[in-house]
Amino acid sequence: MHVHGNQSIFWTWIVRVAGRECQRPVAFSVTIRNELILRVMEQRTGVNYLPVRQNIVWGPVLPQDYGRLVRDEQLLVNAGLHSRHTAMEALGMPDPDAEMARVKEEGTAQ
Repeated sequence: MHVHGNQSIFWTWIVRVAGRECQRPVAFSVTIRNELILRVMEQRTGVNYLPVRQNIVWGPVLPQDYGRLVRDEQLLVNAGLHSRHTAMEALGMPDPDAEMARVKEEGTAQ
């Protein structure tokens, strides 16, 4: 599950944990919200959605040099320090597995 949002990871919510007020980062609250939504969906549909791995992606605060990020990921893949899948995730591909399948399919078609 991917949750996209603006760069508000530094915001905190005050939540009550074990009778005491605690500050929790917004990302923590988003994961709890997502789990609650999935639990409601389970109750209404009867489909088991949990457990689920959540990957929260926060957008950048400042503009990024996308070309440099691509070059950096290319160097990491070529050096064997990163997988192509990890590089695609870092570049913001929504579904790296499907993209890898399309790349493989195009390679065999030629």
